[in-house]
Amino acid sequence: MKLNSLDSSPNNRINMVQLIYELDFGGTEKTLATLVRGLDKGKYNITVCCIAPLGPVAEEIKKVHDMSIISLNAPGRYSLFAFFKLWRLLKKHKTHLLQSYLYYDNFISRIIGKIAGVPIIINGQRHLSYLDSPLRHFLDRLLSSRRDLIIANSNATKRSLVLTENIPENQIKVIYSGKDPAIFDKQVNITEIRKKFGFKNKELIVGILAKLREEKNHKLFLETAVEISKEMNNVKFFIVGGGPFHKYVFELVNKLNIQDKIIFAGDQKDIVSMLAIFDVSVLTSISDSFPGAVLESMAMSKPVVATPVGGVPEMIVHGETGFLGETKEELAKAIIVLLKNPKLRKQMGMAGRERFEKYFTVDKMVKEYEKVYDSYIEKKLKCQNQKSFT
Repeated sequence: MKLNSLDSSPNNRINMVQLIYELDFGGTEKTLATLVRGLDKGKYNITVCCIAPLGPVAEEIKKVHDMSIISLNAPGRYSLFAFFKLWRLLKKHKTHLLQSYLYYDNFISRIIGKIAGVPIIINGQRHLSYLDSPLRHFLDRLLSSRRDLIIANSNATKRSLVLTENIPENQIKVIYSGKDPAIFDKQVNITEIRKKFGFKNKELIVGILAKLREEKNHKLFLETAVEISKEMNNVKFFIVGGGPFHKYVFELVNKLNIQDKIIFAGDQKDIVSMLAIFDVSVLTSISDSFPGAVLESMAMSKPVVATPVGGVPEMIVHGETGFLGETKEELAKAIIVLLKNPKLRKQMGMAGRERFEKYFTVDKMVKEYEKVYDSYIEKKLKCQNQKSFT
């Protein structure tokens, strides 16, 4: 199997393929779009490859100059024709570096990438691996030698891999997801947004920004709402996001008899406008490796109250940028403290924004990815080129 060498690229740019299964709205997809926008196009010749038909995030990627995006239009996850198309793409582009993000595209990258002679294969890990099935663990270990590195999105994600799959720590690099601070600095007509969703002038808003899925645990959010409502009458609870658990959440609202306290926004593209009207941002997940909603709330200078799962404690400094709590009583107590103290809300929100700017910006994320890419280019490609001339 012949590896693609550095001299196969015009202007000695690194031929890079960023591989992902789909480009629907989601944290990983948005991170990919943010990353490719920031990567140095003078160093990297970038192609984004989507295995499934292109989704809505593709439109954002198409706006990035000097790079291309392609779909394999796979009819399903295990399409042999799609595998062949990926192999042909990697060969045609004389790919030097293949980066993937989620379990399925990681799995495919290790098989097709190696067959296509890609010298550098880097996988992503964006969930806690202890939730995976034994079969997934087996396949992951079986193909582990076919990748060069795993990039995890939190230390919690890294620990999960080490403990569940016995992966050596030096084969995992942690790079936090990053956001562009400028996106969160735009002017929002708060009065207009509040009016649009039916909030009265003096009502305080406790919001949750999360897909309606099992792991986001909206049940705990609603039970917390009940606890808060026992003590405070001027609070509404704003649920932003859609998903498969919509019917369950809606029925639970009726069962808890808090219909007059809950407002559903459904899926929203303009997340900044939604977060702008939050007084307190809440996340009640059972499992989360590095939730984008917490990051976005911090960028919007909102205090965050959340469950201490996965990478959340790496984001929120308890008592400084927000509070961590596990039960409805703990969460309600923390939220009530914030609702009754506007000065504390502002103080914690500003501290959250400062922490965001220090650790979680897109510039920092892109620089960390480029460091990883360049170290493997130096180690594997340039070394390979030198050997070919000796």
